[in-house]
Amino acid sequence: MKFEKTITLTAYEVEYIDQRQAKPRTVYRDTVILDGGKLSALERLGMRPASYLTDQFAKDGYTVASVQRGETINANVDLREQWHKAKREIDLHRAASLQSGDSEQADETKNRFVFGAENPPRFTMTAMEAHKIADVTGFPDGVYDFLEDLMKLYQVKTSDDETWTWTLFMLSTAFVAGCVYRAGEGSAEH
Repeated sequence: MKFEKTITLTAYEVEYIDQRQAKPRTVYRDTVILDGGKLSALERLGMRPASYLTDQFAKDGYTVASVQRGETINANVDLREQWHKAKREIDLHRAASLQSGDSEQADETKNRFVFGAENPPRFTMTAMEAHKIADVTGFPDGVYDFLEDLMKLYQVKTSDDETWTWTLFMLSTAFVAGCVYRAGEGSAEH
């Protein structure tokens, strides 16, 4: 059973400058998306979206030169899929907390999480551990493109886009495990 919700998304093109930058200053452009709920709340507060965006950019030290309203679209969102995505992000945040070393207990858990055991004699990282590290640390630019090219080179065929994406995530997890192993963190030398 599918539970979907239609949301309204409006794009705003924002041009801004960084006043801390030496003259001549670069004009940056960014697309900001506001949903119908945010726009409705701004209207109830008597604020215009341009003013709101100007204030948000000012908080980060930027001066807005212009705000142009762009296209508005209605999008169907699969709430079940959003639930799983949100849950995954929460799990990643927890993993990041373990990696940040907030406490001694987190450090001990982190060592077990990354290495699988203290001073392991061989590579002992599980697939889930590599996957969580990949999600927390991210990848250098171009890795996903490389992995997609690799899938195309080997003519990987999937039944749909979601399966293609999960296959890409699987390869990225293997990539991270290889990087950790190569760095000596999962080998006897660490």
